[in-house]
Amino acid sequence: MQEENVKVEEMEEEGQEIEIEEKVDDNKQEDVVVDSKASTEEKKQDASDADDLSEYSESVKKRISKLTNRFREEERQRQAAVEYAEAVKKQNEELKSKIDTLDTTYVGEFDTRVQSQSIAAKEAYRKAAEENDVDAMYEASQNIARIAMEEARLNELKTRRENILNKYTKKKIKFNQLK
Repeated sequence: MQEENVKVEEMEEEGQEIEIEEKVDDNKQEDVVVDSKASTEEKKQDASDADDLSEYSESVKKRISKLTNRFREEERQRQAAVEYAEAVKKQNEELKSKIDTLDTTYVGEFDTRVQSQSIAAKEAYRKAAEENDVDAMYEASQNIARIAMEEARLNELKTRRENILNKYTKKKIKFNQLK
């Protein structure tokens, strides 16, 4: 019915002779050929699945890397913005302190000047009155009027400055309470 082929092989393995007999059936040989084709296709599919997994893995790695880079960039930008805001805040506070110092100095000098001019104008008026010099009295009264206007400006400036300081301290207190 079926033909059987017998193969005898001799192999030397580490100094020993081994004889192997193999019986091969023609029908089985065809099945083996078909099975080998199927196994080759399965191997190819497994290999393509492995490639898909590696590609998927690579794409996932790229996505993770991209997201990580984006996160780091946003964090760097956020840190740069915070540093910039702190620098601007520091500069603003320095400028405010300079303005306060200059303003205080200006108001002090203005006050001193107005007081000295007021004393000088009163003395000039008194002298003109003692001498009965009408023209000198007129000039002295004009100086006194001008000095009175400057005193009014000085008082307004002092009031405005106090209001600004009160607002600033109230805002600072509210801001510190929010922290």
